[in-house]
Amino acid sequence: MESLFVRVLTLSLTGSAVLLPLLLLAPRLRGRYAAGTLSVLWLVLALRMALPVPLSLPWTAVTVDVSALPSVTLPAAPRAPAEVPEPAGPESVEPPRAVPPAAAPEGRPLPLLELAAWVWLAGGLALVGYQGAAYLLARRRLLRGAQPGTEEERAQLAALAAELGLRRTPRLLKTEEADAPLVVGLGRPVLLLPGRPLPADEREVVLLHELTHLRRHDLAHKALLFVPCAVHWFNPLVWWMAREAGRTLELCCDARVVRGRDEAFRRRYGTALLHLAAGGRGPVLSTRFGGGGRLLRARLANLFQHRRRGAAAAGLVLAAALAVTSLAACEQRLLTAEEAMDALEESIEVREYDIGPGELEYCISFRLPEHSGPEEEWNLHIAGRAETEALGGISLHYFDGEDWTAEKTYGIYLSSGQAADLTELTMEVWPPHGGRTGTYDAALHGRSIDLRALLREHFYVDARGFSLALPEPWPDLGAVQALDGGGLLLYCRALGPECGGIAQLHIETEPLEVLTGRDTLLGGREGCWLYLYGLQAPLPSLREAGEGVQEQYHALYQALYADPEELLSLWAEG
Repeated sequence: MESLFVRVLTLSLTGSAVLLPLLLLAPRLRGRYAAGTLSVLWLVLALRMALPVPLSLPWTAVTVDVSALPSVTLPAAPRAPAEVPEPAGPESVEPPRAVPPAAAPEGRPLPLLELAAWVWLAGGLALVGYQGAAYLLARRRLLRGAQPGTEEERAQLAALAAELGLRRTPRLLKTEEADAPLVVGLGRPVLLLPGRPLPADEREVVLLHELTHLRRHDLAHKALLFVPCAVHWFNPLVWWMAREAGRTLELCCDARVVRGRDEAFRRRYGTALLHLAAGGRGPVLSTRFGGGGRLLRARLANLFQHRRRGAAAAGLVLAAALAVTSLAACEQRLLTAEEAMDALEESIEVREYDIGPGELEYCISFRLPEHSGPEEEWNLHIAGRAETEALGGISLHYFDGEDWTAEKTYGIYLSSGQAADLTELTMEVWPPHGGRTGTYDAALHGRSIDLRALLREHFYVDARGFSLALPEPWPDLGAVQALDGGGLLLYCRALGPECGGIAQLHIETEPLEVLTGRDTLLGGREGCWLYLYGLQAPLPSLREAGEGVQEQYHALYQALYADPEELLSLWAEG
């Protein structure tokens, strides 16, 4: 979606460089060149703007680096609780959402480019829906109460249609809702005349004009002109081009009707224009004998003037237009194998959710990066082992046979009990390979990611039914180690467990009657009471470790004791 939007945006910008001078010079071009030549010019430009596909050129004038665009974070939406089976199974999910209000996570970072792409798509669909509804309502209004033309009018219409070589004569109706003759409909067109009677001579030129529109397939031409407007709905120059092309269609039709006719017929045609050309624009997918004042003056002048076709000049303009709209190539470089694996690993998130009273759920989510090569060439193997009380040791496999999709979020949901039972959970990654996406060695050997370690870094899950939410920067700089006596040691990873201790978690079967100044009660229930006991690393060890490690230690210490009561997340039932 993003790459398509960037191609549209690039084409819109470069196309505007061609459209602006042409549109500003449009009145002079109408006075100098034949309407047919200008019609071809607008048609080719409309086709180019409607097809945001890159044209091959030997060089690239402008490169848009999509990956450099910023991101915006959208607020998270609630996610309904779900039953989680034992053992955990694979699931392809939307990004996780529901969390307690006190610990609401950030929403999934949505790139600004992706947000703009969805706005562009929504605007185009809304425009198509609006114009479609407006056409249906206008057609219904015009046809409601319409009466068939007289026998004389239908006979005249059939004779003129045969003269022009039309295979099918349109239906002729008269309605008071039409203030000027017009044809409505692309598949089954209907020719509508005003309810008031028209003189025979005037009716002849009106019918010739509308039948010529059908002979030239101008309704299909107008439908095609709407496509670039729907694609570039945000660009006023494209709308201006469509209006100018519509005016040129009327001039072409007039020129075709009077071609080979004498001056008397041209004067009769001009008189009919003066009598019937008043009124506004017709609905979309319609041709109308009327028009505004400026268009009427141009149409009257067009009846009696002969202009050069200017095929060579138009060809040069078209060649320049196509070249300019192709100079800016939106180039999204394919990621190398290393970059693709880095992007995948960076997308991995571990979140904790309260899905009910005393019930915890953990989600390990990840996304495959875009622009990393063919999606079908990704190979991910996610497996692990768990030691359960009921079944003993079991093997776990996730997403076997999955058809991977870029930018889709996948997730593995685990209850607190399942997370505690895990003894191993790894993701083996082999990205697309073969020259285009990076070195062969990286794509061949892939990468192993320890998902269990990531889970334990973010949330320490204990088999006794409690979970610790470790604040930043603990997931990156701290670690937790189980002690022989049943407690836990929280320490600075850079210093190690021997001299980097920051706190010790005591687990008591009964609540302590007296607390020391260094004890903090985190919480408990019958048979399991949790106390946090403060530690201090030896000063000589801190000095020897260096200033950087000292900063890490102090950052961990301050984060842990800023609000120790929040360390205990929730008790799981059991």
